[in-house]
Amino acid sequence: MCEPISVDVKRFKTETGLEDSDVKELYKGFVVELLEELEKLQVQLSKDDFEKMARTVHNIKGISSSYMADQVFTCSVELGRALSNNNRSDIISPMNRLIEAIQEAADDISRLIRS
Repeated sequence: MCEPISVDVKRFKTETGLEDSDVKELYKGFVVELLEELEKLQVQLSKDDFEKMARTVHNIKGISSSYMADQVFTCSVELGRALSNNNRSDIISPMNRLIEAIQEAADDISRLIRS
């Protein structure tokens, strides 16, 4: 089960050596991309297109790892595992946790950008 969201912006900044303004711009783009991927995922779920969902989850996993959004990453790994069963009922709960994690990450990043 996924714990409350954590986006480790401090670690990202330390590892990249970027200035605050650059980090904020990158995270702004990250939120846009993350929300676009979520929208794709929801459309794919409505069509029971588990193959495309798996690719989209893989993308989410990659970008969340790069931007140190640990809970989004963890939830996407969980959903990826559930998708391997190709059973809609197995993916609803992990999908809901991923949606929640993405929404929390977007909210956290929005607060960061405003500060």
